[in-house]
Amino acid sequence: MSVTMPRDQLVRNALTDILGATPAEVLGKTCSIFMRVVESSQEGDIMLYLFGLRLGEKLGKELGEAAQEDSWSVLSEIFMFLGLAEGVEILAERPRSLLMCVKPPRDPEKKVSCSLARGIVLGFTSAISGDQLYVKDRGPCPGDRAGCLLELTRTSEDALMNPIRRAIVEYLRVNQGAHMRQIARDLGISLGSLRWHLDVLERKGIVREKRKGNMTEFYLSDI
Repeated sequence: MSVTMPRDQLVRNALTDILGATPAEVLGKTCSIFMRVVESSQEGDIMLYLFGLRLGEKLGKELGEAAQEDSWSVLSEIFMFLGLAEGVEILAERPRSLLMCVKPPRDPEKKVSCSLARGIVLGFTSAISGDQLYVKDRGPCPGDRAGCLLELTRTSEDALMNPIRRAIVEYLRVNQGAHMRQIARDLGISLGSLRWHLDVLERKGIVREKRKGNMTEFYLSDI
């Protein structure tokens, strides 16, 4: 007779496999310190987002069928287990979009990192559903300024499924007008690879470029 493992134990096992023996304690402390250090840093915000994106993708793949059965409850378990938020609440669901509140932690000393939360939500839901998704930060949750209001939208742009191109889009969100060497340096991408990914994003109308003297500046179009 097969025994079904409780959902919280599945989440705990998956996080332990990915992060090590004590992920909640270690990640909770690390993120708390890191968020204070990068609070006013645009590049730090991107780093939190990209970390969350990779973690969410790995968790989606690790949890597989269990997450597909009740993905929002599993996502809540992930946030609570890591001490990053007090779960998620679905506020509205439409055919091509969904509005979600990532609720603040119980500890009043902590706050939600919306960049980190957005990365985890996008990585996790993309891996579980196989859909092409885009997640926007819509500000604070209604009636609770400590939470993050996120909008998940299905997109036909397969360009956004590539993690490097998602990183470029996130970078340009807060660094409009950056030039190639600046982007390549800050994201650790070779100039040749960056040029290729930028060309893909330009053809899709996601990124546009503008010549300024001897420099080419890149801007994020309205997606």
